[in-house]
This record gives sequence, structure tokens and C-alpha cells, in this order.
Amino acid sequence: MHKVFTSLAAAVSLAAAFGVGLGTAPAQAQLYNPCPYTNDGDCDEPNGLNLCEWGTDQVDCSNPNSNYAGGAGYSAGIYATPQPAPAPVPASCPYTNDGDCDEPNGLDLCPWGSDAVDCSNPNSYYGSGAGYYAGIYATQQPAPAPTPVPASCPYTNDGDCDEPNGLNLCPWGSDAVDCSNPNSNHGSGPGYYAGIYAGGAQPPAPTPAPQPTQPAMTAVSQGAFVHGGGGGTSGCPNYAIANTAFGQHTMYAGQGSYRVPRITAGGRYALTNCFPGTGWRGYTITRPDFRFFYSGVSSTGRITFQLTSNAVDTVLLINTPDGQWFFNDDSNGTFNSTLTFSPVLQGQYDIWAGAYNLSSNNPAELWVYE
Repeated sequence: MHKVFTSLAAAVSLAAAFGVGLGTAPAQAQLYNPCPYTNDGDCDEPNGLNLCEWGTDQVDCSNPNSNYAGGAGYSAGIYATPQPAPAPVPASCPYTNDGDCDEPNGLDLCPWGSDAVDCSNPNSYYGSGAGYYAGIYATQQPAPAPTPVPASCPYTNDGDCDEPNGLNLCPWGSDAVDCSNPNSNHGSGPGYYAGIYAGGAQPPAPTPAPQPTQPAMTAVSQGAFVHGGGGGTSGCPNYAIANTAFGQHTMYAGQGSYRVPRITAGGRYALTNCFPGTGWRGYTITRPDFRFFYSGVSSTGRITFQLTSNAVDTVLLINTPDGQWFFNDDSNGTFNSTLTFSPVLQGQYDIWAGAYNLSSNNPAELWVYE
């Protein structure tokens, strides 16, 4: 067990012994002493995650290979022997030759010029970026005009209205059988009477709500927590935002599993401010990271969402089709996060891939299993 410094004076003494100054940053009353996050691979002193006082996370902060997140890094700490600055290295990208453009005009995960094969191909995937013609390989050619295509929908005749007044997966007029039926599933959309088949008819007077055809959503995985509604300060997770960070997908019962092609974990909004009284700790962005639709009756009677990362301690937040919020931090004795639901509700699952500590853009992986 490493020595825990009980005061800033002890940290100053250690700094003097190593000939390293502590800088002139203003004192922060919130820093922990002693530090509750020792020996976890994260440097929590001010040159790292800035959660603990100088000298209180010695094992992690004396290791140049620990995670320093957005801090000044190992060389700015009290354990570093001054070293010459490393020589610059050429720009590199760990995601080359995978069909995704990862430069700033695409998924924005890598620097300019580091994913040439993918980003020089107009047919690569550019995510929500500005696209091929905003990149460095387009030679100033204008984007070609889109070719009109007939309205079509791959999800017709399945009992779900997929036009904009329903699940919003298909254009107007492309799912006529389902969307002309007032009893079809319209998901979280405005419903049948906001569509093009209602002929101006008004919705009938409200009647007492029938008993729900689906049971309440229940998380059966260990370490899962549920909350009935959001709230808190500005920036909190908001499922009403249409555009997600990493897209959406529909899974039909029996398909087995799905992997989100690319996702990162973290954010800058604290969940403790968004779900007061829950004790949920972690940081996310405001819009959903991913939107997942489930359709059909699961043969296994359950569905599992698993978020993993080698870069950060993840937290997983999901808003389920019945409007409940579910949260998990660590699962199965790891720093990864898992939520398993049974029974499985059809509809929209909004997912946030968060990080336990304040950090962003940590490479992660999200799987969905039946």
C-alpha cells in the first residue's frame, strides 16, 4: 500500500525533494485528501484528473503510463524528473482502412492526412461530418447533385408506422399499410392523426387508459438502478433531441446481436446534478450517443446492453420505451457496464455511453444481445 499524504504541506515537501514545483494554480476546496481513487490506473492529482490533492495518489501519478485525461500530464507532476520534450511523431490513426473516414470531415477521430485510404474515397462512411467534399482529397470538386429515388421503406407491413409521424425511419408515403392504420405502433411520434392518411380527422375524445399490453421494464442485471424521470440542470441527458452522436439501428427479434460500429464514452455533464437523490456518478453528453429500436417478441425474453472500454471506467445510462431511466457503473467485477432487461419492450431505447470520471472521447464498444 502506498503512503497517503494528509496535507498539501506533505505534497510540497515531496515536491522539494524531487526539485519539482507545484505551479501557481489556485487552490481548489473540492480536492480530496486522502484520495479515494488510488491504485486504479488514473492519476487523480492536479496534473491528472484533478480530483485529489498533491501527493495523495502517489502510485498512479508516479507512473508515466497512467491515465492523465485532460490534465497537464506526468511531466507536470511532483514525481517527474525533467526530461527533454519528445521528438514529434507523424500523424497516425488507429482506424485506417475500415471504410470509415476518421479525419475531421468524417468521424473526427484522427488528424488530417492520417486516414488517406478511407477519406479519399467518396463512398466511405463520413458519419455526421461535413463529408468527402469538405476534406483534403476532393481537389475542390463540387458535390454531385443527389439522384432522386422513389420513396421506399424496408420495414413495411410489420405493424409499425415508420413514416415521420411514427418511428421516423422512412419517408412520407412509403409505409402506407401500417401508417394508415390508427392501431399501428407509432412509437414516440405524434401518431396516426398527424400523418397523411387521417384525412383531416381529429383524434377521438380521450378515454381511460387501458391496461398496458407490455409489462413494466425491469432490469435484472446486478448493479442496475432505476429512476422515474430526469431533471436537474441544463446539459442533462435529453432523449427528445432527434440527432444522436453515433446514429441509430433497428433490431428485429431473433437477430441475436448487434455491435455499434464506433462509439466513444464520456462527457462533461455530471449525472449527480441531473438525477438528484440517486447517487449516480459519472459524466455524459446531452444528446443520446445512440438510439436503438427493438421490434418483435424476443425468444429469450431478455435483452442486454454492454459498454466496454480499455481507456476509461464506463457508466451506462438508458431511457427505455416506457420512459424509465436505468443506470449501471461496474458489472461482473470489472470497470465496464451492463444492463439486462426482462421482459423486453418493443420501441425506442436511448443510450448514453458515459465515463465515471470527467473525460471525453474515450474509445469504447457497445454491444446489444438478445
